[in-house]
Amino acid sequence: MDTSETIGDQDPDTIESTDPTDTPDAENVTDAPEQLYERAIGEWGPAAQVDKATEEAAELAAACARRQNGLIGNEALAAEIADVEIMLEQLRLLVGDDHVDAARTNALAELEQRLDAAAGDDTTSDDVATDGGPTQSASGPADTPDLDIDPEQRLVDGLEQIRTAAIALEAREDVVLHYYADQAIDPLEQAVTTIQKREGTTGRTQDGDAA
Repeated sequence: MDTSETIGDQDPDTIESTDPTDTPDAENVTDAPEQLYERAIGEWGPAAQVDKATEEAAELAAACARRQNGLIGNEALAAEIADVEIMLEQLRLLVGDDHVDAARTNALAELEQRLDAAAGDDTTSDDVATDGGPTQSASGPADTPDLDIDPEQRLVDGLEQIRTAAIALEAREDVVLHYYADQAIDPLEQAVTTIQKREGTTGRTQDGDAA
């Protein structure tokens, strides 16, 4: 992969963007979405569609990471969101609307409680709340990570470890975990390439200073 062009100088909305109207069959879809979902489940079976949902969710997670790093634009991310939404509708058919709606209601109620608690804490403390995650005190998280490390070397080591794990998972024919490991390799390779470029630049600068 050519990383000679600086990602930070590019407009994310122009990177790997796709035009949904370019899809040849987009205007030829005659079945209603619900009919298509039922046809897909009938054609390939519930188990296969659950596996497909797992795959699409992993691809969306990877796309979110790439979007945050400026490697893709909103249109490419939207394509992954659409794929996941289609699979979620099929999972809803398999699980049942009542179960999903009840779980959604509970999740929204919990989110509202956290937001209300965060709003109240704003006047009494510096705690920070997330949309569904735990609060974190301004004094730091309960488990403070060890920052006395070489983060660049950790990334390099991590890339090699994940490559090794991906090979082992492929040999074990663990399709799901191998997919996740494989998706993690590309962004780590980007990070390692950046590290190597920085080290090369630093080395040249030092050589010039010495001369």
